[in-house]
Amino acid sequence: MSEAYNQFLGNYSRVLNIHKIFESINANGIGFDANDILRAEIVLTVSALDQYVHEVVRIGMLEIMNGVRTETAFFNSYEVSVSLLRTMIVDTRNAIVLAGDGDDITSQISLFSSSYEWFNNEIRTKHSHKSFQQPDKIKDALRIVCQENHLWQKLSVNYLGSTEDDVKRRLKLIIDRRNQIAHEADLEPISGQPYPVDDIDVLDSVSFIHSLVTAIDKIVFPIEYTG
Repeated sequence: MSEAYNQFLGNYSRVLNIHKIFESINANGIGFDANDILRAEIVLTVSALDQYVHEVVRIGMLEIMNGVRTETAFFNSYEVSVSLLRTMIVDTRNAIVLAGDGDDITSQISLFSSSYEWFNNEIRTKHSHKSFQQPDKIKDALRIVCQENHLWQKLSVNYLGSTEDDVKRRLKLIIDRRNQIAHEADLEPISGQPYPVDDIDVLDSVSFIHSLVTAIDKIVFPIEYTG
């Protein structure tokens, strides 16, 4: 499994732990409406998906730069800032200065660029305002680092045992509910009362996101699951 997937599992575990709090409150009959905990679970689960895709793209792009992942057409057309270009020029100049007469300039330049920290920072900055939650947004992000032309079809049929349309529809419903909670306080506009929320449905949504991320990870990082 990938580093990004390990991070996702940590976030996923946090959601499950929060659900234990909900179960404990209900079991003890405290008389407290704990449904907002369920709503928090939906928001955190979608956040875990979003963060996972961000990390997959960042890690994958750095792997391409380091020559350990096949480059894609979308990677090659990825736009970078003038600030990044200036950083590269400064690093190269510093490498030349440090090399001095008679030293291996190429090795010094390689030392400066091997971590690609400047590129790592560029990716984080460019993607910081983007969300990778909706199916099309996830596809657009992953095709930067993955050459799989039929991503949603493959993960739906081969890993989730469903159709592409059904998987996309289900994800969209979860994202829509997350947005309803995060941006509208999950309130029905006419009555002003919260929409109903069910713990079984919430756990089902959490499990679905877990299965979806697992499938994505197996497609984007197949070598991590072989041998």
